[in-house]
Amino acid sequence: MKRHAALAHLSDDHHRALRLARDLEEAGRDGESAARRAIAKLEEAWRIELRGHFAWEERWFERLLADTPELAQLLAEHWSLKQHVEPLVNGAAATELAPRVGHIGSLLRAHVRWEERVLLPLVERVADEADLSQMKESADHPPSGF
Repeated sequence: MKRHAALAHLSDDHHRALRLARDLEEAGRDGESAARRAIAKLEEAWRIELRGHFAWEERWFERLLADTPELAQLLAEHWSLKQHVEPLVNGAAATELAPRVGHIGSLLRAHVRWEERVLLPLVERVADEADLSQMKESADHPPSGF
């Protein structure tokens, strides 16, 4: 689906996130050693891209979508993903990694698909040209570096 230029970077991130989700789900089925390898990928993606992606969306969409169920869902899903990912990438979880990794993959896949099908089309409808222009500028020069 063609996105407004201000949001195209999110769809690009989502494409990479879907590949990561697939890898996590496969690792979850393939056992503990595969899960450990997948955690290394997850840690890199979390550090380099996903945290900044979440922060960017929250910063922009909180204002645009204030008091909507879509904003509530976005924030809840981001919170849930953080609660599942951070213990793994910080080394706190050492047992039963495969089911945890597979579950994170499923959560990430569902979240990305919801954003692409529901959230981004809504943002494109409610954002005015000034908002979109500012979003594009901030995406071109993100402080987080993602």
